[in-house]
Amino acid sequence: MGKGIILTATVLMIVSCSVEKPRQEAAENAIAPVSAESEAEQLKTALEKLSASSVTVSGTAGNVRIETDGKTTRTIPKEKLEIGGTGVKKRASCNGEHVIIDGMGNELTLSGRAGYLEVSGSDQTVFIEAANQIEVSGNNNKIYWEKEVGGKVPQVRDAGSGNVIKQKG
Repeated sequence: MGKGIILTATVLMIVSCSVEKPRQEAAENAIAPVSAESEAEQLKTALEKLSASSVTVSGTAGNVRIETDGKTTRTIPKEKLEIGGTGVKKRASCNGEHVIIDGMGNELTLSGRAGYLEVSGSDQTVFIEAANQIEVSGNNNKIYWEKEVGGKVPQVRDAGSGNVIKQKG
């Protein structure tokens, strides 16, 4: 069911993109008109590529799950807990939310489990009890998690430099 919805939305996007006429700034930039048959053939080819694609997007109750080649790459919960600033020292609890931390020089302690922990900025220290997934961008952040969730360590993505992401202990 979810694939059909995504495929329909993609088809609508492709159709709306292909119907839009490009502006002709000058004669040398003019694009030859596309016949209805050619346009339909392009749409058919695009749909065949999409249906053969190995990317799946699904969701329930507001959560979004993106998979590629059968491996979950990201699940983002609907509920959010956002903490930001500079030099903030704070304790907070989470219960499966998408936790977003942004700033510089913050020291945060989170009890409970984050469904998805997203840290951006620099020089932050985050202690979290548990997380399904952790994504860090920025530099010199330290993320320490304590417990596994369901016997699994969190999926980790580090898009920065000098970051430390490891189990506390």
